[in-house]
Amino acid sequence: MSNNSFSLPPLVGETNSTHGTTNNHYGQSAPQIVTHANVPAVDATAPSSKDYIFAGAILLVLAIVFFFTAQQFSNHLVKKKHKPSSANNASIWLFFLLFDISVIAVIGIFDAGILSLLQVSIPLAVLALVFFTLLIMATRR
Repeated sequence: MSNNSFSLPPLVGETNSTHGTTNNHYGQSAPQIVTHANVPAVDATAPSSKDYIFAGAILLVLAIVFFFTAQQFSNHLVKKKHKPSSANNASIWLFFLLFDISVIAVIGIFDAGILSLLQVSIPLAVLALVFFTLLIMATRR
């Protein structure tokens, strides 16, 4: 004869509750044990959707400021006797460089955990270096 009262203890973070009975293949009635895992709490430090909207608005304002800054930089290079085409190229690379650095800064301010991911931080850093190199090359022509 077997003892049907044996059960394993619950795992850490789990609770046991009995809900009804089931019949085994011997026709005997046995309690059915349902295990519920505790759901982890939501991280209170994670950015909300309002934070992302605010970060996007900041990036939009900075993009407008960087656009006018790049245009002034182009005008400055033309006054220094650079070709207008190379001055425009340099202003475009300046805009991209400033915007890339601002994206890095805004991500670091609003959700620093994302910058710890190499899939995000390495491409942003490489882009900044590429834009800086292209800016230097365009201003020397």
